[in-house]
Amino acid sequence: MDILILKFSLYELFLSITFSLISLLLCTKVIEKFILKKPLFKILDEKNSAAGIFYGALIFSYLWIISGSISPAVSSLQASVVNTGGLTFSILLKSFLQFSLFYIISIIVAFSTIGLAFKIYTYSTATIDEIKEIKDGNIAIAIALAFTFIAFSMFVKPACQNVLASLVNYEKQIR
Repeated sequence: MDILILKFSLYELFLSITFSLISLLLCTKVIEKFILKKPLFKILDEKNSAAGIFYGALIFSYLWIISGSISPAVSSLQASVVNTGGLTFSILLKSFLQFSLFYIISIIVAFSTIGLAFKIYTYSTATIDEIKEIKDGNIAIAIALAFTFIAFSMFVKPACQNVLASLVNYEKQIR
């Protein structure tokens, strides 16, 4: 068993679990405040399937894009360890700070691009008030938006991840 690979994997697991939960809470608050304009639990208590589909697709889309911040952070840690010859607390701390920057950038990208996609979609369907329809239980509208967001996030994540990976200087990591 390679202990160093185990440490990298545990670091990645820690980032994945911790920041997916933080992202889930943050995304839920954003959806409630800016999109639904009503607490989610109240809408779901009404057994509104359309709202559940819409919410689930938004969460999936946001988390899909945001998850792209983890791989470049782990690569950065690996490069630092290889270039310095060992894993130290300062290297781990620097890597975590770099991940925090990647995480913030990916959140900004996720919220702004999905927000823009939502605006463009609702502009193209100007005669339909999608949020009202979803609140009224229109599953067709919820499914159409859900797949739009999911497909959009699948296109955006690789580009976002490549931008973040380009910020890692593999040659000059902590010397």
